[in-house]
Formats: sequence, C-alpha cells, structure tokens
Amino acid sequence: MGRPLIIEVRVNEYAMRNSNPNVPWTPEEISRDCNEIREAGAAVVHFHARKEDGSPAFDAESYAASIRKIRAGSDILIAPTMGQIHVSGDATRFQHYVALEKMDLKPDFVPIDTGTTNIDRFDFSTNTFDTKHKVYLNATETVERFIGWTHDLGMREQLFAWTVPMLRTGQALYRMGLLKTPVHQTFLLTEGGILGGHPGTVAGLKPFIELLDPAVPMVWSVGCKEGDLLGLVPYILQNGGHISIGLGDYGYRELGTPRNVDVVRKVVELARQYDRTPVTPDGVKELLGM
Repeated sequence: MGRPLIIEVRVNEYAMRNSNPNVPWTPEEISRDCNEIREAGAAVVHFHARKEDGSPAFDAESYAASIRKIRAGSDILIAPTMGQIHVSGDATRFQHYVALEKMDLKPDFVPIDTGTTNIDRFDFSTNTFDTKHKVYLNATETVERFIGWTHDLGMREQLFAWTVPMLRTGQALYRMGLLKTPVHQTFLLTEGGILGGHPGTVAGLKPFIELLDPAVPMVWSVGCKEGDLLGLVPYILQNGGHISIGLGDYGYRELGTPRNVDVVRKVVELARQYDRTPVTPDGVKELLGM
C-alpha cells in the first residue's frame, strides 16, 4: 500500500455544458456520477445544486434531493457548496445546512473560504474585464461565525485558500483554537481569466506549500477553478498533497468528452506511478480524525 490519497470530485460547480455535455445537473445525474466516481476511487464529492436547465438552485430541498439520491447509492462523503457570490448574508448563505441537519441529511463537510477576493473574469483576447464588480466577500467575523455554526451542527469545516493571505488566515484560526484537527485545507488555484487566485501552475502552487506552518497539523489538497489540474497532479502527489478535481472546474476535452469518472480514473492511474493509494470515505475520516 502506498501513501494515502484523498480524491475529491468537484462534479459540477456552476459549469454549463458548452465545455462538456456530461456535466451533471439534476439529482439523478449527480448521484449517478457519485456512484461511478466512488467505485473508481473517489471518497468525497463537492456539488452545487442545479435546476434542470443548469441554472443555480439555492433552496434546501434542491440540495436535499441530491443528497438523498447520493446516499441511497454510495457512502461517498458529501460537501455541498455555500453558494459563493450568488447568495449574500451570513445566515442566508448557511441556512441550507441548518435545514439539511433538521431533515437528517447533514452533509459531512462545509466548504469555507477564509478570505475575500475579486472574481471578475479577464478576457485575454480583448484585454478587458467582462465584469468589474464581483467581490467574493468573506470577512474574518463571517468565517469565524461559519466555523462555529458548522461545529454546532456536528459537521467538519473544509477551508479553502485562493491566495496566501487566506492560508495565513486559516493558520491563525488554528492558533485561536477554532478548528478541528488536523486542519482540512484546500488550495484553490484559478484560471479561465479569473485572477483572484494563484495561477494553476507549479509557480502558483509552490508559495502555498512553502508557507505551510509546521506547527499547524494539516491535510491539504489542490483544486483548479476553470483550469486543467491533471498536469499538476504529479507535483501534488510528490509533495504529499491530495486532489480536488472534476468537470465543474474544467471540461477536460483533451480526454474527449469524459465523465467525472474518467477524470478520476486518470488521477488513480497517475497515483499508482507515485506510490499513492486512494482511500475510502472511512480512510478520509481516519486521516482527518473524524
């Protein structure tokens, strides 16, 4: 057995189907993908509730419909989104987790971004921004509040850092005694014209790794919003990281018209070359002390 590897699949985000027709939207499609990716070696799924036409859905029942079907088909751990910039107000952003707990459909993880960034998209073909007002706001008091509410509901926080300042904030939260340990941390690189995160390259990832505080116990993974993560997978595996990948971030048309399971199989293939063994959901719980 090689060193353990957590594979999380970001199955849909808010991606439409122009990049890949296999992006899952409906509860049936999401649960189907979960069954397939779990069988292939993934242990965690991150999903966004969507309507049948692919538009975002933010009501608790839309999340519940997918979670019911996911749990009926597999034991994969579940991390539904908080809604990013599409929902405002702390209580409103968190309300579906509260409702899901009351429905006995409590997710396993709550993704929490530990800082603020701009997510306007820059068009390199015209050298202009498509928008100039999209601020993804996460004040420190908001982040602390989300962590407290997450613990109150018996769930585990998953911190996301788009930039080094967000990583430093997460490490400060650990020093405050606010986080479960080891810290569950994802570095989210950004491409596709989104300049609010580090680029999806080795140069973009290295500062995170170099600035890890050895006094902070951490299990870290890497994702790439709107970018191809596969080229970085060997570097991540060699440096002890875990993988957060999926059609929600990038269509992977280099593989044809893949499904999420095809991307997972590619990661597993690479993992074997670097002596990394995908873990089960129980393995994730063991690594995170859950």
